[in-house]
Amino acid sequence: MKTGLCVLIIVAVAVGCSTFSEKSTRVCEIERVLAQWKEAILADDLDRVLALYSEDLRSTEKDKPGLVEDLKSVLVRVKTHDGRIDIEDATITVDGNRASALPVTIGTRTGAITRRLDLERQNGQWQIVGMSKK
Repeated sequence: MKTGLCVLIIVAVAVGCSTFSEKSTRVCEIERVLAQWKEAILADDLDRVLALYSEDLRSTEKDKPGLVEDLKSVLVRVKTHDGRIDIEDATITVDGNRASALPVTIGTRTGAITRRLDLERQNGQWQIVGMSKK
């Protein structure tokens, strides 16, 4: 019985996004971008993090160089203060070639921040175009 259940779970995970609608497929693509973003931050790899951001990066709070400096600061805090990133609770909303993921939480021993990530589908792939307060 347990073996059958394990096989069923493995098959369900392997099938993954391939059985869902186009919108669900887009949500799965965005989930992959979020997972790559999380992995790159936890690996302290600024180049991998920035590769997920669009050249059209924008924010109502800061200009692009300011956002890059914020990302550098996040990497340092995550690395030096036992950081964690929660993307699993994010609700992804897709509207055509635009999407948002909320809440995305970056936490350390000294506190946490919650943000919304805005994404756009550009040249066939989803890229982060903005990060703002919840």
